[in-house]
Amino acid sequence: MKLIAYYSGSDARWLVNMQPTDLKKIPYILFTRIRQWLLKWIVSEYEVPDKYLTGFILHTHKKAKIVIKPSVLKYTIKVPKKQHSGFNIMYYYPLNEYNRKYCQWVYGKDIIDRLKKHYGNKVIWIKVDGTYDLNYVFPVIDFYVRPNRHDGDGRLGRECKIQDIPIYWSQCNPNFNDIVRHIDSEIHLKSMFKCLYTDITCIKIDQGSGTLFDKCEDCEYYKDENTR
Repeated sequence: MKLIAYYSGSDARWLVNMQPTDLKKIPYILFTRIRQWLLKWIVSEYEVPDKYLTGFILHTHKKAKIVIKPSVLKYTIKVPKKQHSGFNIMYYYPLNEYNRKYCQWVYGKDIIDRLKKHYGNKVIWIKVDGTYDLNYVFPVIDFYVRPNRHDGDGRLGRECKIQDIPIYWSQCNPNFNDIVRHIDSEIHLKSMFKCLYTDITCIKIDQGSGTLFDKCEDCEYYKDENTR
């Protein structure tokens, strides 16, 4: 009989590192480590959502067979963009803080708070927490920021790529200045293509084709990539 053990990003890291955590979660972390010590004698295969996590498994089970099994995407169909004013930045933070200190650390809440202070009212921040239908959110998002500190390439980042939403995602050590540079670059790019009449950015389409922006219903304005 083949026994398979699945490890999420958080559980894989707990095997090796003690991340910031609420005291009430320490028994669970100890349980995770004890369970891994027992499992390594009987498990045939490990599954993890990203190759970045394989090192944590190998640290405790050097001969482990590991299979990369990315999380299943929920949003796989590209939705049309909507014209909107302002610059909208989306970030993720769970509705249920199952471990407050850990959630704030792993989802980079300190970085998000610094960014909000840095930009003031220059941008609009949109928090998603897993309860929204993002088909209604993606059309008005200009940038997705994920100051990640743990689990490799997350599902939402991959879904944003399908929507052609620029992203900043970090493997484990988010850099505030790098994030600012990415955001400033996208704000500058958007400001270059304002509608002649409504001051709303014309809808972006396929950057790989000759046309960077689709026809604007208000000004019939076109821009080609070579005009950047």
